[in-house]
Amino acid sequence: YLLLSLILCVRILKKLRLKNIILPCLCILFSTSGYAVATIMPSWNHSVDIFVNTVFIYYFLSLEINPSRKKSIILGITYIISILVRYFNFILIAPILLYLLYKKDFKNFKTILTTILLSFWIIPLIFYIYNGNPFMPFSNSGLSSDISQHVLHYPAYMLHYLVHPIHGLFVWAPVIILSIIGLYFAPKNIEKLNFVFLGIFILLLFINGLNPEWHGGWSFTNRYLVSLFAIYIIGLSAFLELKSRYYIFLPVLFTGYSVFLFFNWLFVTSDGQYGSIIDIYRYWSTGYAAKLGALTEKIMVACRYKYLIKLITK
Repeated sequence: YLLLSLILCVRILKKLRLKNIILPCLCILFSTSGYAVATIMPSWNHSVDIFVNTVFIYYFLSLEINPSRKKSIILGITYIISILVRYFNFILIAPILLYLLYKKDFKNFKTILTTILLSFWIIPLIFYIYNGNPFMPFSNSGLSSDISQHVLHYPAYMLHYLVHPIHGLFVWAPVIILSIIGLYFAPKNIEKLNFVFLGIFILLLFINGLNPEWHGGWSFTNRYLVSLFAIYIIGLSAFLELKSRYYIFLPVLFTGYSVFLFFNWLFVTSDGQYGSIIDIYRYWSTGYAAKLGALTEKIMVACRYKYLIKLITK
């Protein structure tokens, strides 16, 4: 699923006539939790989430470049599938429908909306099959009640997704900051579309903020936002269009930082330790090493903060 998503992202960048393709794809792949959930946690559905939402973005852009009734129908069906993969994806369609209204593209607006309304019946049916209640999205009603009790905590949980010291998106993957900047100061070839992408990011961030339990345990970064993989790649490619030698250096530097954190996280959690970035630093700087075999031991030693500091101070 992740490989198919990358292929689609390349096609998306070409559709948008953005020149930087390989570097944005690699940086977002290894900076976000996309690679982690696909390789370390493949039983989870986040890679499927990435793929379906990438298809969603792809058909939206296809519709924008070369409108057709068929593409509007596919976009509506893909939207329904995205909700079934992850319920909070229901918010994705709002910026696109608003954009079509802004353009006065009532034809495609009506086709998409009609497709959604005609296909929506599958969602309560699946809820009923799995949970015995067509209006109960979660098999464990405790999560639903927990969410309702925490609505008044906005914007705390929403901000946790971005800057929480354990799993904040901007803390673990600062390259996303460059993506957001790229979308805001977008080149002319994605002008106006950039606000649709920013709207999708903000709304998904907002709706996921309803969940107060997302940052518990050992989850690598906030994987619930990794589904916007394609939008991050578009933003980073747009950022690199801003023409500065420092702009190429920054995403490479930030990606290296994220990769380094990933391997430290992997070594720490593989031995049953649950840690933040601060915990990781404490384990490695004090010489902590899990007993996972001679080869792994050597790799871990080579990746220690303490070892790197010794190299620098020699």
